[in-house]
Amino acid sequence: MDKATDKKEEFANINGYDIVALVEHMFEETDTSDGQIVTSRQPGAVGKISNTQCDHCNVSRFRRKTWVLEKDNERFLVGTSCVHKFVDVPEGTITTTHLQGEDINGVGQAFPFPVRQVILAGMGLIARHGSWVAAKETLYKGLGMGKLVKEDFMYKTDGIGRNTSKIYKAVIDAKDLNLTEKELTEFIDASIAWVNTLGTDSDFANNLKTHIDAGWIRERDVGTVAWVAQGFAKEFQKWIKAVSLAEFNATKKPIPANVATGEKVRLEGTVTSNKVKYGQWGDVMKMVVQDDRGFLVWGTNTMDLKVGDRVVFTAKVTASDKDETFGFFKYPKKVS
Repeated sequence: MDKATDKKEEFANINGYDIVALVEHMFEETDTSDGQIVTSRQPGAVGKISNTQCDHCNVSRFRRKTWVLEKDNERFLVGTSCVHKFVDVPEGTITTTHLQGEDINGVGQAFPFPVRQVILAGMGLIARHGSWVAAKETLYKGLGMGKLVKEDFMYKTDGIGRNTSKIYKAVIDAKDLNLTEKELTEFIDASIAWVNTLGTDSDFANNLKTHIDAGWIRERDVGTVAWVAQGFAKEFQKWIKAVSLAEFNATKKPIPANVATGEKVRLEGTVTSNKVKYGQWGDVMKMVVQDDRGFLVWGTNTMDLKVGDRVVFTAKVTASDKDETFGFFKYPKKVS
């Protein structure tokens, strides 16, 4: 039990309990309160919520979602499987409709979609289609609610995307990314900060900032906010490249003597970059492959490989005289 919220807005009350928030925990680490999606009429006042606490069963374990309730100036954290027993009401009584605001006429549930959840859904959609570059189907005008529902990332029925774990899987499994759930949380934080750096000379940027600051949005604004994942993509790629490079530099190893022999050897690894080399005899696509043994090799991409592709091939390798962890390959032949 914790201290209750300083209320700036009335919450729905069921059987004496204020229904303050539903908190979805974005990744699993022991009793962490970082990386959470808050659905509430007063999301800024909810604070960090433990992902292992339940004041009903008192069992300490990871919970994907936690209800935040208040009564008599005390706060209670209750798991989704316990909340109806705790409040002593029939199953299905407490839903996210009790967390949604009212429209300007005082009727309806006008703001049911948490901003962070929508950005995550946008990430899932873009990752599923295998690209972090602008494409017609991922521009914000095509990133509306219908698309996200069709892709099974969000639902209209209760106003919150219930498939967070599925979205994570789509993003993490994308062939050009290798992220943890915590890194995805950092991406969402960084993308929201990026929105605040946009200029004020366009209505789109100003509307986007308004939505982000509000914390939750109407259905008609879902596509606009989901676009944040696309708009921030270039900055995101710079960040991922820096993280990946730092990780590689910490573990990279010299090219073994039995690889740089001048004879054909077997190489197996991941394509980390592609670049066209322009010359008077024509343009040639070059690539860098990170071998699974911890070194990099550079040479001609004759196999139509893309960044992120896994490859097994044979080639002649020469070690660099400036960097023992880097080499050059020629005469590549893909192993079928």
